[in-house]
Amino acid sequence: INLMYMDFGGYFDTLYNANMVSMCEDAVNNTEKQLKNIYHNKSDNQIFLMIGMTPMIGMNDDTTEIVTTANAQDLALFASKKNLGRVSMWSVTRDNNIGGTTSYVSPSFSSVPQTTGEFTTIFNSGIYSNLQ
Repeated sequence: INLMYMDFGGYFDTLYNANMVSMCEDAVNNTEKQLKNIYHNKSDNQIFLMIGMTPMIGMNDDTTEIVTTANAQDLALFASKKNLGRVSMWSVTRDNNIGGTTSYVSPSFSSVPQTTGEFTTIFNSGIYSNLQ
């Protein structure tokens, strides 16, 4: 199950103060609980291996929802600790800051301070070593 983190909406923005790390972590943990009800014979580790995490990097369509490189580091650490089966991002074409820091979302850049490929580097920093 690949959880795509973007466009949570006003209710979640208010509930979590638009904290994307908390929203993503809670989504993973709640999904694991739901899957545990279905797959009674699987361990927590086996269930977390069934879950993927795909945040929308940078500014989201809901412009109060922003995933910074610091947030990505927190999410990568969380994914590693939970032993998630997949870590990805939406989308690689946005993994640069060619358009600068802006107040709008773009399909071509993240709209947050970063170096080109920084999110890719963060999410590839040993996450899959758990799968061996």
